Amino acid sequence: MARPETLVVVHPGSACGSADFNLGEDAADAARARLSRAIEEWDGPVAVVDGELSDELLAYTDLDRTIRDALARAGRRGARVKACDAAGETHLAAGRVADALQLDPACDAMVVTGCWFDPKDGWGCVNEVARGFREMGFEARVDETSAVAEASDDYADAPGFKA
Repeated sequence: MARPETLVVVHPGSACGSADFNLGEDAADAARARLSRAIEEWDGPVAVVDGELSDELLAYTDLDRTIRDALARAGRRGARVKACDAAGETHLAAGRVADALQLDPACDAMVVTGCWFDPKDGWGCVNEVARGFREMGFEARVDETSAVAEASDDYADAPGFKA
């Protein structure tokens, strides 16, 4: 039997102004749309890992509303934790999510998305959070809706990536 999956949205604030700057507005709009669609369609536990740019969500109301709605749908199976990359806390995100939702590696699996994901080199906060879950014994996969740090559709060789 498949384990119930929890969607973990990493640093969604980075999908706002930072994405506009780093990807260009058209690519950032497309990345936000993919991320929003994945969150809207999710019908299960949800965790959001906020970072130093989460305040930017207030200016990107569609994504902000999508996240708030998903957390409301999840009820007690939803959580928001803070783990800022700038403060060197991203490696703590997996543990904070697991504690907040009382998850068990023997019973639960993780789907990680958000910003940033590098399918070739394995860097980025999405990769770091997914690795953290794996180190704790969870099954964890990176979702194809993760914002890729550079224009690339080549996910085939990405560590832990399964579409």
